[in-house]
Amino acid sequence: AQPQDSKTATAAGSSDAIVSVRQLRIPDRAKFAFNKGTQKLAARDYAGSIAEFQKAIAAYDDFYEAYYKIGIANLQMQASEPAEAAFRKSIALSESKYAPSFFGMALALAGQKQFADAESYVRAGLRLEPTSASGLLTLGWILYSAQRVVEAEKAAREAVLYNPNLAMAHLLLAQIHRRQNNSAAMVDDLDAYLRLDPDGPRRRALPTTRAQP
Repeated sequence: AQPQDSKTATAAGSSDAIVSVRQLRIPDRAKFAFNKGTQKLAARDYAGSIAEFQKAIAAYDDFYEAYYKIGIANLQMQASEPAEAAFRKSIALSESKYAPSFFGMALALAGQKQFADAESYVRAGLRLEPTSASGLLTLGWILYSAQRVVEAEKAAREAVLYNPNLAMAHLLLAQIHRRQNNSAAMVDDLDAYLRLDPDGPRRRALPTTRAQP
């Protein structure tokens, strides 16, 4: 699905009108390329998706969602610096009003072990969307990577609260509980993860206690 624009701090109801006007400005060819890129990204054709998102940007300069998706594709290819550049551009074009770009930026910085800056970005995104499950999951991963396990567990549980079907949140909880030597909780977490994402690419890396359904 196409990302939704962040709501602006305007009078009640006017933000929807702003979103509609912007959507009308985006040429059909830009939307087509963006949607094609999104499909390729979902199919893990990361280089192919970037090419489509670049077409979308060529047709509409201010397509900050396309820059965000380029950042995600680069993250998947473990290219943190190009991802960071794309997220920065997305944040600038959206006038710092598009939360996913902050979450992506946080992941890019965390990939470079810049955990303090990463945390600042994810929390900025959460100020825009406090109940974002993906944002809370991102916060959880960053805190876990920074060895702040108790805080990471709190963020991951909040992510599950807002989206019980977020498989990666259950996987993060499994890792947290494994580190805490809480085997029973870890097994429950892995069962939940496998139920939600039985054929996921991370399945092979799971502990052998839950390698089989």
